[in-house]
Amino acid sequence: MICLIWGNLGQGTCKADDLVAQFKTPPEPAKPWTWWHWMSGNITRAGISRDLEAMKKQGLGGAVIFNVNTVTAGPIKIFSPEWQALLKYAAQEADRIGIKLSIQNCAGWQTAGGPWITPEKSMQQLSWSETEASGSAKVNLLLPKPFARGGYYQDIAVLAFPTPDDEGVR
Repeated sequence: MICLIWGNLGQGTCKADDLVAQFKTPPEPAKPWTWWHWMSGNITRAGISRDLEAMKKQGLGGAVIFNVNTVTAGPIKIFSPEWQALLKYAAQEADRIGIKLSIQNCAGWQTAGGPWITPEKSMQQLSWSETEASGSAKVNLLLPKPFARGGYYQDIAVLAFPTPDDEGVR
């Protein structure tokens, strides 16, 4: 019999109960981590403290701060002095609470590529447009081009379906 007790490979020396106990309460180096999304500058000291305390309560060992830029911008601009002060506060709170902390090296997913990655090979965004038509006859319509990040766009599907009589329902 070979079993692994964290950091110690033993031969015939451990019991199933030992494995169960370590699975339920893993040692610090074996605890899972999570992505911690800081969404578009919507960050506060109180939110940082609550998030880290909740992570600790759930048994997480650490978090990777991941700045996500979306269309809904918050009050804190990434890399601004306010953002840097909140990052320092997060590190201090993580130390206080006993959570390890790391950080993604850019805002969003921007480092997944370079000048050699052409727009059609880069990360994509699903976008759409809507056009309404009336009647049951076959129609030819020019569909508006949806938003295209970096000027690149490719159709993947056209969906057509009857809408309910109630115009407020989608």
